[in-house]
Amino acid sequence: MAWSILAFYWNDPYINIYKFDMEINELIQCYFCFESFEIHVDPFPGKNSEIWDCTICCNPNLITYTIENDNILRLEVSSGNE
Repeated sequence: MAWSILAFYWNDPYINIYKFDMEINELIQCYFCFESFEIHVDPFPGKNSEIWDCTICCNPNLITYTIENDNILRLEVSSGNE
């Protein structure tokens, strides 16, 4: 299912409107049990973070990622217990 999101950014006197018609799926490795599972990340530009529970061991994984030009530049998985 693709999301259609309209985002407004008020960084300058002009309103920049970005429309995202995409879904980003990533296969990650759990920080705790090292099993792989798929997540869906928000396609907002810049640095983002989300907590995803592992589908195998149910432990929380903190996913930190940076998006630029509709591409994930950096994705890091760490403990979500911190």
